[in-house]
Amino acid sequence: MSDNESEDLDGNEAELDDENYGEQPAADEDDEFAHQMSYSSYQMFVFVSCYVAYSIMLYNRKAFTFTLPHIIMEEYYSSYEIGMILGAQTMTYTLSRFFSSWATDVFPPRLMLVAGLFLTGFVTLAFSDQEDWSNIMILCAANGLFQGVAWPAVTKLIRSWFPKDENLPVNFGLWYAMLASAANLIGALGPGLANALANAQGWRLGIQIPALVALIASPVAYFTIWDTPAMAGYEVEFNNGKKKGHWSDLAGNDFMMLLVAVSFMLFVVKTCCQDWGHIYLLQERGVPESIAESYMVSMEIGGFLGTIFLGAVTDFMTRNGFYEGTNISPRMVPVQACVAGSAMFLNLFIFIMDSTTSKVCGLKI
Repeated sequence: MSDNESEDLDGNEAELDDENYGEQPAADEDDEFAHQMSYSSYQMFVFVSCYVAYSIMLYNRKAFTFTLPHIIMEEYYSSYEIGMILGAQTMTYTLSRFFSSWATDVFPPRLMLVAGLFLTGFVTLAFSDQEDWSNIMILCAANGLFQGVAWPAVTKLIRSWFPKDENLPVNFGLWYAMLASAANLIGALGPGLANALANAQGWRLGIQIPALVALIASPVAYFTIWDTPAMAGYEVEFNNGKKKGHWSDLAGNDFMMLLVAVSFMLFVVKTCCQDWGHIYLLQERGVPESIAESYMVSMEIGGFLGTIFLGAVTDFMTRNGFYEGTNISPRMVPVQACVAGSAMFLNLFIFIMDSTTSKVCGLKI
Protein backbone atom coordinates (compact mmCIF):
# COMPACT_ATOMS: atom_id res chain seq x y z
CA MET A 1 0.00 0.00 0.00
CA SER A 2 1.32 3.42 -0.83
CA ASP A 3 1.73 6.13 1.76
CA ASN A 4 -1.46 7.75 0.58
CA GLU A 5 -3.75 4.78 0.22
CA SER A 6 -4.87 4.15 3.77
CA GLU A 7 -5.57 7.84 4.60
CA ASP A 8 -9.23 8.77 5.06
CA LEU A 9 -10.45 5.82 2.92
CA ASP A 10 -13.30 4.84 5.18
CA GLY A 11 -14.04 8.50 5.93
CA ASN A 12 -14.29 9.29 2.25
CA GLU A 13 -16.47 6.25 1.70
CA ALA A 14 -18.84 7.37 4.43
CA GLU A 15 -19.26 10.74 2.76
CA LEU A 16 -19.95 9.09 -0.55
CA ASP A 17 -22.77 7.04 0.94
CA ASP A 18 -24.79 10.25 1.23
CA GLU A 19 -23.96 11.69 -2.18
CA ASN A 20 -26.39 10.87 -4.97
CA TYR A 21 -26.52 11.91 -8.53
CA GLY A 22 -29.72 13.54 -9.71
CA GLU A 23 -31.78 12.18 -12.54
CA GLN A 24 -30.87 13.36 -16.01
CA PRO A 25 -33.60 15.07 -18.07
CA ALA A 26 -35.96 12.70 -19.83
CA ALA A 27 -34.67 11.54 -23.21
CA ASP A 28 -35.16 8.63 -25.56
CA GLU A 29 -32.98 5.58 -25.13
CA ASP A 30 -30.46 6.43 -27.87
CA ASP A 31 -29.96 10.00 -26.65
CA GLU A 32 -29.54 8.83 -23.07
CA PHE A 33 -26.97 6.24 -24.13
CA ALA A 34 -25.00 8.87 -26.03
CA HIS A 35 -25.22 11.22 -23.06
CA GLN A 36 -23.90 8.55 -20.69
CA MET A 37 -21.04 7.72 -23.05
CA SER A 38 -20.17 11.39 -23.16
CA TYR A 39 -20.25 11.59 -19.38
CA SER A 40 -17.98 8.53 -19.16
CA SER A 41 -15.57 10.26 -21.51
CA TYR A 42 -15.54 13.29 -19.24
CA GLN A 43 -14.85 11.04 -16.26
CA MET A 44 -11.85 9.43 -17.89
CA PHE A 45 -10.58 12.77 -19.18
CA VAL A 46 -10.68 14.27 -15.69
CA PHE A 47 -9.11 11.17 -14.16
CA VAL A 48 -6.22 11.10 -16.64
CA SER A 49 -5.66 14.85 -16.18
CA CYS A 50 -5.57 14.44 -12.39
CA TYR A 51 -3.25 11.45 -12.69
CA VAL A 52 -0.80 13.29 -14.94
CA ALA A 53 -0.86 16.48 -12.84
CA TYR A 54 -0.36 14.53 -9.62
CA SER A 55 2.49 12.53 -11.19
CA ILE A 56 4.27 15.71 -12.27
CA MET A 57 4.04 17.12 -8.77
CA LEU A 58 5.32 13.86 -7.30
CA TYR A 59 8.33 13.86 -9.59
CA ASN A 60 9.16 17.43 -8.62
CA ARG A 61 8.92 16.55 -4.93
CA LYS A 62 11.24 13.58 -5.38
CA ALA A 63 13.56 15.18 -7.96
CA PHE A 64 16.17 15.97 -5.31
CA THR A 65 16.04 12.40 -3.98
CA PHE A 66 16.29 10.89 -7.47
CA THR A 67 19.46 12.86 -8.24
CA LEU A 68 20.93 12.48 -4.75
CA PRO A 69 23.86 10.17 -5.71
CA HIS A 70 25.02 12.70 -8.30
CA ILE A 71 24.50 15.63 -5.92
CA ILE A 72 26.68 13.96 -3.28
CA MET A 73 29.45 13.29 -5.82
CA GLU A 74 29.37 16.76 -7.35
CA GLU A 75 28.59 18.99 -4.36
CA TYR A 76 30.12 16.96 -1.49
CA TYR A 77 27.21 17.59 0.86
CA SER A 78 27.44 15.73 4.15
CA SER A 79 24.84 13.28 5.44
CA TYR A 80 23.80 15.90 7.98
CA GLU A 81 23.19 18.51 5.28
CA ILE A 82 21.30 16.04 3.10
CA GLY A 83 19.21 15.00 6.09
CA MET A 84 18.35 18.61 6.91
CA ILE A 85 17.21 19.24 3.33
CA LEU A 86 15.05 16.13 3.11
CA GLY A 87 13.71 16.57 6.63
CA ALA A 88 12.67 20.18 6.00
CA GLN A 89 10.79 19.21 2.85
CA THR A 90 9.05 16.26 4.51
CA MET A 91 8.01 18.34 7.51
CA THR A 92 6.47 21.16 5.48
CA TYR A 93 4.84 18.67 3.12
CA THR A 94 3.17 16.88 6.04
CA LEU A 95 1.88 20.09 7.60
CA SER A 96 0.72 21.45 4.26
CA ARG A 97 -1.17 18.30 3.42
CA PHE A 98 -2.98 18.42 6.75
CA PHE A 99 -4.19 21.99 6.27
CA SER A 100 -4.82 21.54 2.54
CA SER A 101 -7.34 18.81 3.37
CA TRP A 102 -9.40 21.49 5.09
CA ALA A 103 -8.73 24.06 2.36
CA THR A 104 -10.14 21.82 -0.40
CA ASP A 105 -13.52 21.96 1.36
CA VAL A 106 -13.40 25.75 1.17
CA PHE A 107 -11.61 26.58 -2.08
CA PRO A 108 -11.99 25.04 -5.57
CA PRO A 109 -9.71 21.97 -5.77
CA ARG A 110 -8.88 22.65 -9.42
CA LEU A 111 -7.54 26.10 -8.55
CA MET A 112 -5.49 24.66 -5.68
CA LEU A 113 -4.02 21.96 -7.92
CA VAL A 114 -3.11 24.43 -10.67
CA ALA A 115 -1.55 26.85 -8.18
CA GLY A 116 0.39 24.01 -6.58
CA LEU A 117 1.72 22.89 -9.96
CA PHE A 118 2.91 26.36 -10.89
CA LEU A 119 4.50 27.19 -7.52
CA THR A 120 6.15 23.77 -7.32
CA GLY A 121 7.70 24.21 -10.74
CA PHE A 122 8.86 27.73 -9.89
CA VAL A 123 10.49 26.76 -6.59
CA THR A 124 12.08 23.60 -8.01
CA LEU A 125 13.57 25.61 -10.86
CA ALA A 126 14.89 28.16 -8.34
CA PHE A 127 16.69 25.67 -6.10
CA SER A 128 18.29 23.87 -9.08
CA ASP A 129 20.48 26.96 -9.47
CA GLN A 130 21.62 27.06 -5.83
CA GLU A 131 24.93 25.82 -4.44
CA ASP A 132 24.67 26.55 -0.72
CA TRP A 133 22.89 23.71 1.06
CA SER A 134 21.02 26.05 3.42
CA ASN A 135 19.41 27.85 0.46
CA ILE A 136 18.44 24.51 -1.03
CA MET A 137 16.95 23.48 2.32
CA ILE A 138 14.77 26.62 2.45
CA LEU A 139 13.57 26.18 -1.13
CA CYS A 140 12.93 22.45 -0.63
CA ALA A 141 10.86 23.34 2.43
CA ALA A 142 8.85 25.77 0.28
CA ASN A 143 8.50 23.03 -2.32
CA GLY A 144 7.03 20.68 0.28
CA LEU A 145 4.64 23.41 1.37
CA PHE A 146 3.22 23.79 -2.14
CA GLN A 147 3.27 20.04 -2.76
CA GLY A 148 0.87 19.40 0.09
CA VAL A 149 -2.15 20.59 -1.90
CA ALA A 150 -1.82 17.87 -4.55
CA TRP A 151 -3.30 14.80 -2.86
CA PRO A 152 -6.27 16.51 -1.14
CA ALA A 153 -7.13 18.33 -4.38
CA VAL A 154 -7.08 15.29 -6.66
CA THR A 155 -8.99 13.08 -4.22
CA LYS A 156 -11.67 15.76 -3.87
CA LEU A 157 -11.95 15.89 -7.67
CA ILE A 158 -12.20 12.11 -7.96
CA ARG A 159 -14.88 12.06 -5.24
CA SER A 160 -16.92 14.55 -7.26
CA TRP A 161 -16.63 12.70 -10.57
CA PHE A 162 -16.76 9.09 -9.35
CA PRO A 163 -19.51 8.80 -6.73
CA LYS A 164 -20.00 5.49 -5.00
CA ASP A 165 -22.38 3.20 -6.91
CA GLU A 166 -22.97 -0.29 -5.57
CA ASN A 167 -24.39 -1.38 -8.94
CA LEU A 168 -21.10 -0.83 -10.75
CA PRO A 169 -18.24 -3.37 -10.72
CA VAL A 170 -15.70 -0.55 -10.19
CA ASN A 171 -16.03 1.25 -6.88
CA PHE A 172 -14.31 4.23 -5.34
CA GLY A 173 -11.60 2.11 -3.75
CA LEU A 174 -10.20 1.09 -7.14
CA TRP A 175 -10.24 4.63 -8.53
CA TYR A 176 -8.57 5.81 -5.35
CA ALA A 177 -5.95 3.05 -5.65
CA MET A 178 -5.30 3.79 -9.31
CA LEU A 179 -4.72 7.44 -8.47
CA ALA A 180 -2.39 6.53 -5.59
CA SER A 181 -0.39 4.26 -7.92
CA ALA A 182 1.03 7.42 -9.54
CA ALA A 183 3.46 7.58 -6.60
CA ASN A 184 4.73 4.09 -7.40
CA LEU A 185 4.94 4.78 -11.13
CA ILE A 186 7.05 7.89 -10.57
CA GLY A 187 9.12 6.08 -7.96
CA ALA A 188 9.90 3.31 -10.47
CA LEU A 189 10.64 5.49 -13.52
CA GLY A 190 12.06 8.56 -11.76
CA PRO A 191 15.50 7.29 -10.67
CA GLY A 192 16.37 5.99 -14.14
CA LEU A 193 15.21 9.16 -15.86
CA ALA A 194 16.99 11.42 -13.37
CA ASN A 195 20.16 9.34 -13.67
CA ALA A 196 20.10 9.60 -17.47
CA LEU A 197 19.64 13.38 -17.36
CA ALA A 198 22.32 13.78 -14.68
CA ASN A 199 24.82 11.68 -16.64
CA ALA A 200 24.18 13.81 -19.71
CA GLN A 201 24.39 17.35 -18.28
CA GLY A 202 24.77 17.12 -14.51
CA TRP A 203 22.29 16.83 -11.64
CA ARG A 204 20.82 20.30 -12.18
CA LEU A 205 19.30 19.29 -15.52
CA GLY A 206 17.59 16.36 -13.81
CA ILE A 207 15.75 18.90 -11.65
CA GLN A 208 15.21 21.70 -14.16
CA ILE A 209 13.38 19.52 -16.73
CA PRO A 210 10.55 18.39 -14.38
CA ALA A 211 10.30 21.95 -13.04
CA LEU A 212 9.70 23.31 -16.54
CA VAL A 213 7.16 20.53 -17.21
CA ALA A 214 5.25 21.56 -14.07
CA LEU A 215 5.19 25.21 -15.18
CA ILE A 216 3.81 24.22 -18.57
CA ALA A 217 1.31 21.73 -17.13
CA SER A 218 -0.29 24.21 -14.72
CA PRO A 219 -2.30 26.21 -17.33
CA VAL A 220 -3.08 23.00 -19.21
CA ALA A 221 -4.59 21.47 -16.05
CA TYR A 222 -6.80 24.52 -15.58
CA PHE A 223 -8.52 23.89 -18.92
CA THR A 224 -8.67 20.08 -18.71
CA ILE A 225 -10.09 19.62 -15.20
CA TRP A 226 -13.52 20.61 -13.86
CA ASP A 227 -14.32 20.74 -10.17
CA THR A 228 -17.69 19.02 -10.58
CA PRO A 229 -19.75 17.48 -13.39
CA ALA A 230 -22.02 20.54 -13.19
CA MET A 231 -19.14 22.70 -14.45
CA ALA A 232 -19.00 20.51 -17.55
CA GLY A 233 -22.73 20.94 -18.21
CA TYR A 234 -24.13 17.93 -16.36
CA GLU A 235 -26.91 18.48 -13.85
CA VAL A 236 -25.84 16.94 -10.58
CA GLU A 237 -27.66 17.10 -7.29
CA PHE A 238 -26.01 16.20 -4.02
CA ASN A 239 -27.89 15.24 -0.93
CA ASN A 240 -27.14 18.07 1.48
CA GLY A 241 -29.21 16.51 4.23
CA LYS A 242 -26.17 15.00 5.93
CA LYS A 243 -24.82 16.65 9.00
CA LYS A 244 -21.66 18.64 8.45
CA GLY A 245 -18.78 17.28 10.45
CA HIS A 246 -16.05 19.00 12.40
CA TRP A 247 -12.41 18.07 12.81
CA SER A 248 -13.11 17.25 16.45
CA ASP A 249 -15.44 14.46 15.26
CA LEU A 250 -12.45 12.81 13.61
CA ALA A 251 -10.12 13.45 16.53
CA GLY A 252 -12.58 11.69 18.85
CA ASN A 253 -13.06 8.70 16.54
CA ASP A 254 -10.99 5.69 17.65
CA PHE A 255 -11.18 4.05 14.24
CA MET A 256 -9.93 7.21 12.51
CA MET A 257 -7.06 7.47 14.97
CA LEU A 258 -6.13 3.87 14.12
CA LEU A 259 -6.08 4.76 10.43
CA VAL A 260 -3.90 7.78 11.16
CA ALA A 261 -1.44 5.65 13.14
CA VAL A 262 -1.23 2.98 10.45
CA SER A 263 -0.84 5.56 7.68
CA PHE A 264 1.85 7.38 9.66
CA MET A 265 3.85 4.20 10.15
CA LEU A 266 3.66 3.23 6.49
CA PHE A 267 4.53 6.77 5.44
CA VAL A 268 7.65 6.77 7.63
CA VAL A 269 8.77 3.38 6.30
CA LYS A 270 8.26 4.26 2.66
CA THR A 271 9.77 7.74 2.95
CA CYS A 272 12.89 6.32 4.62
CA CYS A 273 13.21 3.63 1.97
CA GLN A 274 12.70 6.06 -0.89
CA ASP A 275 14.94 8.84 0.42
CA TRP A 276 17.72 6.80 1.98
CA GLY A 277 17.45 3.26 0.57
CA HIS A 278 19.54 4.02 -2.49
CA ILE A 279 22.32 5.75 -0.52
CA TYR A 280 22.18 3.09 2.23
CA LEU A 281 22.85 0.30 -0.26
CA LEU A 282 25.69 2.22 -1.93
CA GLN A 283 27.50 3.47 1.18
CA GLU A 284 26.65 0.99 3.93
CA ARG A 285 26.21 -2.25 2.03
CA GLY A 286 28.60 -1.61 -0.83
CA VAL A 287 26.31 -2.84 -3.60
CA PRO A 288 26.84 -1.69 -7.21
CA GLU A 289 24.92 1.32 -8.55
CA SER A 290 22.81 -0.85 -10.85
CA ILE A 291 21.70 -3.08 -7.98
CA ALA A 292 20.90 -0.11 -5.76
CA GLU A 293 18.78 1.42 -8.51
CA SER A 294 16.99 -1.88 -9.09
CA TYR A 295 15.98 -1.80 -5.42
CA MET A 296 14.05 1.41 -5.97
CA VAL A 297 12.39 0.06 -9.09
CA SER A 298 11.44 -3.31 -7.58
CA MET A 299 9.96 -1.66 -4.48
CA GLU A 300 7.78 0.62 -6.58
CA ILE A 301 6.67 -2.14 -8.93
CA GLY A 302 5.49 -4.10 -5.90
CA GLY A 303 3.71 -1.00 -4.63
CA PHE A 304 2.07 -0.31 -8.00
CA LEU A 305 0.68 -3.82 -8.36
CA GLY A 306 -0.26 -4.11 -4.68
CA THR A 307 -2.07 -0.77 -4.65
CA ILE A 308 -4.36 -1.57 -7.58
CA PHE A 309 -4.90 -5.19 -6.53
CA LEU A 310 -5.86 -4.29 -2.97
CA GLY A 311 -8.12 -1.46 -4.18
CA ALA A 312 -10.07 -4.00 -6.25
CA VAL A 313 -10.07 -6.63 -3.48
CA THR A 314 -11.35 -4.27 -0.79
CA ASP A 315 -14.10 -3.05 -3.13
CA PHE A 316 -15.11 -6.67 -3.72
CA MET A 317 -15.12 -7.41 0.00
CA THR A 318 -17.18 -4.29 0.74
CA ARG A 319 -19.78 -5.00 -1.98
CA ASN A 320 -20.20 -8.61 -0.96
CA GLY A 321 -20.71 -7.90 2.73
CA PHE A 322 -17.54 -9.42 4.18
CA TYR A 323 -17.58 -9.14 8.00
CA GLU A 324 -21.11 -7.76 7.80
CA GLY A 325 -22.73 -7.50 11.21
CA THR A 326 -19.39 -7.21 12.97
CA ASN A 327 -17.24 -4.31 14.06
CA ILE A 328 -14.53 -5.31 11.58
CA SER A 329 -14.05 -3.16 8.49
CA PRO A 330 -13.46 -5.27 5.34
CA ARG A 331 -10.86 -2.71 4.28
CA MET A 332 -8.84 -2.96 7.49
CA VAL A 333 -8.06 -6.68 7.19
CA PRO A 334 -5.88 -6.21 4.06
CA VAL A 335 -4.34 -3.13 5.69
CA GLN A 336 -3.25 -5.22 8.68
CA ALA A 337 -1.74 -7.82 6.34
CA CYS A 338 0.16 -5.07 4.50
CA VAL A 339 1.55 -3.64 7.73
CA ALA A 340 2.83 -7.07 8.78
CA GLY A 341 4.33 -7.66 5.32
CA SER A 342 6.04 -4.28 5.30
CA ALA A 343 7.59 -4.92 8.72
CA MET A 344 8.84 -8.35 7.71
CA PHE A 345 10.40 -7.30 4.40
CA LEU A 346 11.92 -4.16 5.91
CA ASN A 347 13.74 -6.28 8.46
CA LEU A 348 14.91 -8.67 5.75
CA PHE A 349 16.20 -5.70 3.78
CA ILE A 350 18.13 -4.26 6.73
CA PHE A 351 19.67 -7.46 8.05
CA ILE A 352 20.02 -9.65 4.95
CA MET A 353 21.11 -7.29 2.16
CA ASP A 354 24.86 -6.87 1.58
CA SER A 355 27.35 -6.64 -1.29
CA THR A 356 27.24 -10.42 -1.86
CA THR A 357 23.48 -10.60 -2.28
CA SER A 358 22.78 -11.61 -5.85
CA LYS A 359 19.40 -9.96 -6.18
CA VAL A 360 17.64 -7.02 -4.57
CA CYS A 361 13.97 -7.72 -4.09
CA GLY A 362 12.22 -4.81 -2.41
CA LEU A 363 8.54 -5.24 -1.73
CA LYS A 364 6.33 -2.38 -0.56
CA ILE A 365 2.62 -2.93 -0.75
